[in-house]
Amino acid sequence: GILAVESFTTDAEFLQCASPSLGARKFALPQVRGIIFATTGSHAARQRCFDAVLRDDARGGAHADRDRLVTTGDDELTGTVTSIDFRGIALETSLGPVVMELAKAAYLVFNPALAAPAPKNPGVRTLVGLHDGSLLACSAVAEDGDRVQLKLAHAEEPADAPPWHVGRSQ
Repeated sequence: GILAVESFTTDAEFLQCASPSLGARKFALPQVRGIIFATTGSHAARQRCFDAVLRDDARGGAHADRDRLVTTGDDELTGTVTSIDFRGIALETSLGPVVMELAKAAYLVFNPALAAPAPKNPGVRTLVGLHDGSLLACSAVAEDGDRVQLKLAHAEEPADAPPWHVGRSQ
């Protein structure tokens, strides 16, 4: 899925972000396919960034074992991202370390060889946040009186699995 965030940082293992709808979250990098930085400009330019991050063939080819950073000028850098923060994107390339200003970055596709496998049964998912900070990926969420009914979106879930019932929090 796609998550719009207001701020984020990364280290070698996690993307930490703040979302208006989900609050502060921490995602393991193998769960993150990429980051789109350039969200201004024409609709076609934004769509090109989304397509490049989401398409399978954008993660393949000659650079399938490295992170790929594309600038707003369509220049491409490959290597290993070591950090992302307000100073920019730090990338270890074959020519040495590079720090790219965030304002000059269009999008970043993380190394597909390190990505978690895509779900076997893709489809619409709803992330439900619980009080302990965990998230449940659900294929369906329904209100049933004073209860909420959740159908977990798990690739190995049997088709006839019963839904979870969660009491409404006060």
